[in-house]
Amino acid sequence: MKKRLEKITLSASKLPDKLDDAPHIKALMATPLLAALVCAYHLEKEYLPKNRSDLLDALVRSLIHNHDVQKPGMPEWPAYSELDDEDKISLLGSIAAEMVRNLTPTIAFDPSTNAGTAAFDRHIREVLEKVHTENKADLRGLRNGLKERSGVRRDVQQGKLDVVHNEFRDFLAARFIMLNENAPAAYKSVARALADADWHSLVYFAITSKKASRSSPVPDKLVKKLFAEIKKEPKALLAKSVRSEAEHSKVKHYRSLRRLAFRLGGASPPVCKKLYVALQKRRKAMLPPPTFEDAEIVNELGNTAVPQLMYNAKLGAPRRAACVRALRLIDLPTAQAALQGYAEHETDWEVIDELVEAVAVADIRHVRTVVAKPAEAEKMPGRVHTKLVRQAAGLVTDAKREAALELVRQLPRITIETDDEARGLFSGALPGALSFAATALICNDARFTD
Repeated sequence: MKKRLEKITLSASKLPDKLDDAPHIKALMATPLLAALVCAYHLEKEYLPKNRSDLLDALVRSLIHNHDVQKPGMPEWPAYSELDDEDKISLLGSIAAEMVRNLTPTIAFDPSTNAGTAAFDRHIREVLEKVHTENKADLRGLRNGLKERSGVRRDVQQGKLDVVHNEFRDFLAARFIMLNENAPAAYKSVARALADADWHSLVYFAITSKKASRSSPVPDKLVKKLFAEIKKEPKALLAKSVRSEAEHSKVKHYRSLRRLAFRLGGASPPVCKKLYVALQKRRKAMLPPPTFEDAEIVNELGNTAVPQLMYNAKLGAPRRAACVRALRLIDLPTAQAALQGYAEHETDWEVIDELVEAVAVADIRHVRTVVAKPAEAEKMPGRVHTKLVRQAAGLVTDAKREAALELVRQLPRITIETDDEARGLFSGALPGALSFAATALICNDARFTD
């Protein structure tokens, strides 16, 4: 028992750092059940798989096996218990594939009527034709066993079931489709999912599935279709700052396609060399990220992305700003240290505009330098003024309060343009034409001293 406790303690101490390198795994730990599965996997294996497919395979098996064993007091449902794990996974995958074909996140399940479980029962019969045919008659036991003892399915409302996590659903469906359907049918089932951002994980798992033979044309065809869809870039919508709901949906879909290609570029999928190189090239083009939208994709790499996001004067200002955004989103100690490099060296206001969201104003060397040069400070963009003033006001109780206050005191006569909130922080009801310096001096006693 003592050795077991020591192993658990050691595993628990190592897991957080490993999760920092694997945000895609951390994102799965959204519920106590999934968090427990990841912790149990790490305790047993002492590592976390880098491949999402390998992780999902391990978690599904763990859930099916352990959830069944550790639910005392529930009916045994012998017909279900007699199935091995592979059969159970096939049954669950068949039902998940039904959801994919209809692009619906739920399946009907109402045992009070025969019609209410028709689709569920049909999949049970189809799978059992290939395995334990002696259980074919016991639909009730299999049906309830899958629902109550597998741990994968759950009630979402009266008469409907879904899966505990969308990635489980997509993994199970992709695995079943790639293993059981012929190439044309498999391609048709999965390709439809490319049209809906909520189902793009299914495409990822289908392309990277170990059940997909290297001779299968499906992964190649799916990647080619993905590239064709990405070429349909909605440039006009991407340039708009305000979009309708329909326009926002189109932009979300396009960005999800780019995210899918980025993930595939790091997954070594079983596709031809030409497509594999194209995926890697697309991934490489996003590191460091050229836009804020790409920064949100790169963010999912966690610590592993930080070395490529460090300050680099050779990059253009928009790309440096995107790197700062990615580091802000990663928000780990390594990322915070990298942001200090920007605070020390950055001189472009476009980048500083993003930097002031993550770094204390008094830590930015360029800001400290220009406040003493009125001609330079006058060039400071209005939105940066506002952020600087807000941040200085917010540092009243911070250890760096005096440095921030001194910075604001030194600002030349630059007016706060139209931001009533920022103006109110310093001048209350005073006229908006007051300069930063005058406002800070007038409000000094009331706002910056205790």
